[in-house]
Amino acid sequence: MLHFWSESSFREKSGWVMGILIAGLGIWYFAKLGAAAWLPGGDVPTGLLLRFVFASIIGSIVVQIALVTIWERDADAPADEREQQVKLRAGQWSGLVLGAGAITALIMFPVHGDGVVLFHGVMASLILSEVLENIGTAWLLRRGF
Repeated sequence: MLHFWSESSFREKSGWVMGILIAGLGIWYFAKLGAAAWLPGGDVPTGLLLRFVFASIIGSIVVQIALVTIWERDADAPADEREQQVKLRAGQWSGLVLGAGAITALIMFPVHGDGVVLFHGVMASLILSEVLENIGTAWLLRRGF
Protein backbone atom coordinates (compact mmCIF):
# COMPACT_ATOMS: atom_id res chain seq x y z
CA MET A 1 0.00 0.00 0.00
CA LEU A 2 2.79 2.44 0.84
CA HIS A 3 4.51 1.67 -2.46
CA PHE A 4 1.29 2.54 -4.29
CA TRP A 5 1.06 5.85 -2.43
CA SER A 6 4.72 6.81 -2.78
CA GLU A 7 4.74 6.45 -6.56
CA SER A 8 1.48 8.36 -7.07
CA SER A 9 1.51 11.84 -8.55
CA PHE A 10 0.36 14.78 -6.46
CA ARG A 11 -2.85 15.10 -8.47
CA GLU A 12 -3.61 11.42 -7.95
CA LYS A 13 -3.08 11.72 -4.20
CA SER A 14 -5.24 14.82 -4.13
CA GLY A 15 -7.97 13.06 -6.11
CA TRP A 16 -8.11 10.06 -3.80
CA VAL A 17 -8.10 12.11 -0.61
CA MET A 18 -10.60 14.71 -1.81
CA GLY A 19 -12.91 12.04 -3.24
CA ILE A 20 -12.90 10.17 0.07
CA LEU A 21 -13.44 13.42 2.01
CA ILE A 22 -16.43 14.53 -0.07
CA ALA A 23 -17.90 11.00 -0.12
CA GLY A 24 -17.61 10.78 3.64
CA LEU A 25 -19.20 14.17 4.17
CA GLY A 26 -21.99 13.34 1.72
CA ILE A 27 -22.71 10.07 3.51
CA TRP A 28 -22.70 11.92 6.84
CA TYR A 29 -25.10 14.59 5.48
CA PHE A 30 -27.65 12.14 4.10
CA ALA A 31 -27.31 9.79 7.08
CA LYS A 32 -28.18 12.70 9.39
CA LEU A 33 -31.23 13.49 7.25
CA GLY A 34 -32.34 9.88 6.97
CA ALA A 35 -35.54 9.14 5.13
CA ALA A 36 -36.75 12.70 5.76
CA ALA A 37 -34.65 13.88 2.81
CA TRP A 38 -36.88 12.00 0.40
CA LEU A 39 -40.28 12.58 1.99
CA PRO A 40 -42.41 15.53 0.87
CA GLY A 41 -43.35 18.17 3.40
CA GLY A 42 -40.01 18.68 5.09
CA ASP A 43 -37.89 21.77 5.48
CA VAL A 44 -34.39 22.39 4.18
CA PRO A 45 -32.16 21.64 7.17
CA THR A 46 -30.27 24.92 7.02
CA GLY A 47 -28.05 24.20 10.03
CA LEU A 48 -27.04 20.77 8.75
CA LEU A 49 -26.49 22.14 5.25
CA LEU A 50 -24.24 24.90 6.58
CA ARG A 51 -22.24 22.37 8.62
CA PHE A 52 -21.81 20.27 5.47
CA VAL A 53 -20.66 23.26 3.41
CA PHE A 54 -18.24 24.54 6.07
CA ALA A 55 -16.88 21.04 6.71
CA SER A 56 -16.32 20.61 2.95
CA ILE A 57 -14.51 23.93 2.65
CA ILE A 58 -12.41 23.59 5.79
CA GLY A 59 -11.70 19.90 5.09
CA SER A 60 -10.58 20.70 1.54
CA ILE A 61 -8.28 23.48 2.73
CA VAL A 62 -6.75 21.31 5.47
CA VAL A 63 -6.27 18.35 3.12
CA GLN A 64 -4.67 20.44 0.38
CA ILE A 65 -2.37 22.21 2.84
CA ALA A 66 -1.32 18.85 4.29
CA LEU A 67 -0.66 17.38 0.85
CA VAL A 68 1.29 20.44 -0.30
CA THR A 69 3.31 20.47 2.91
CA ILE A 70 4.27 16.82 2.56
CA TRP A 71 4.84 16.79 -1.23
CA GLU A 72 5.77 20.40 -1.89
CA ARG A 73 7.98 19.70 -4.89
CA ASP A 74 5.32 17.59 -6.62
CA ALA A 75 2.61 20.16 -5.96
CA ASP A 76 4.48 22.86 -7.88
CA ALA A 77 4.82 20.76 -11.04
CA PRO A 78 2.54 21.92 -13.85
CA ALA A 79 0.03 19.42 -15.22
CA ASP A 80 1.40 17.58 -18.21
CA GLU A 81 -0.67 16.79 -21.31
CA ARG A 82 -1.74 13.40 -19.98
CA GLU A 83 -2.96 14.88 -16.68
CA GLN A 84 -4.91 17.54 -18.54
CA GLN A 85 -6.63 14.89 -20.68
CA VAL A 86 -7.41 12.82 -17.58
CA LYS A 87 -8.95 15.84 -15.88
CA LEU A 88 -11.11 16.51 -18.94
CA ARG A 89 -12.34 12.90 -19.11
CA ALA A 90 -13.15 12.79 -15.38
CA GLY A 91 -14.89 16.15 -15.75
CA GLN A 92 -17.04 14.72 -18.55
CA TRP A 93 -18.06 11.78 -16.38
CA SER A 94 -18.80 14.15 -13.52
CA GLY A 95 -20.94 16.38 -15.73
CA LEU A 96 -22.94 13.43 -17.00
CA VAL A 97 -23.70 12.29 -13.45
CA LEU A 98 -24.64 15.80 -12.36
CA GLY A 99 -26.85 16.32 -15.42
CA ALA A 100 -28.54 12.93 -15.15
CA GLY A 101 -29.21 13.38 -11.45
CA ALA A 102 -30.54 16.91 -11.82
CA ILE A 103 -32.75 15.94 -14.76
CA THR A 104 -34.06 12.92 -12.84
CA ALA A 105 -34.85 15.15 -9.85
CA LEU A 106 -36.67 17.59 -12.15
CA ILE A 107 -38.62 14.80 -13.85
CA MET A 108 -39.68 13.46 -10.44
CA PHE A 109 -40.75 16.91 -9.22
CA PRO A 110 -44.27 16.76 -10.71
CA VAL A 111 -44.76 13.40 -8.96
CA HIS A 112 -44.06 14.65 -5.43
CA GLY A 113 -44.34 18.42 -5.97
CA ASP A 114 -41.94 19.20 -3.14
CA GLY A 115 -39.07 21.64 -3.60
CA VAL A 116 -37.11 20.20 -0.66
CA VAL A 117 -37.05 16.73 -2.22
CA LEU A 118 -35.98 18.36 -5.48
CA PHE A 119 -33.22 20.19 -3.61
CA HIS A 120 -31.96 16.96 -2.03
CA GLY A 121 -31.99 15.20 -5.39
CA VAL A 122 -29.85 17.92 -6.94
CA MET A 123 -27.63 18.01 -3.83
CA ALA A 124 -27.06 14.24 -4.04
CA SER A 125 -26.20 14.61 -7.74
CA LEU A 126 -23.74 17.39 -6.97
CA ILE A 127 -22.01 15.35 -4.26
CA LEU A 128 -21.84 12.25 -6.45
CA SER A 129 -20.46 14.21 -9.38
CA GLU A 130 -17.75 15.78 -7.22
CA VAL A 131 -16.75 12.40 -5.80
CA LEU A 132 -16.68 10.91 -9.30
CA GLU A 133 -14.51 13.73 -10.65
CA ASN A 134 -11.94 13.35 -7.88
CA ILE A 135 -11.88 9.54 -7.71
CA GLY A 136 -12.16 9.29 -11.50
CA THR A 137 -9.15 11.55 -11.96
CA ALA A 138 -7.12 9.52 -9.47
CA TRP A 139 -8.22 6.23 -11.01
CA LEU A 140 -7.45 7.32 -14.57
CA LEU A 141 -4.03 8.59 -13.50
CA ARG A 142 -3.36 5.27 -11.73
CA ARG A 143 -4.50 2.93 -14.49
CA GLY A 144 -3.01 4.96 -17.28
CA PHE A 145 -4.95 7.06 -19.74
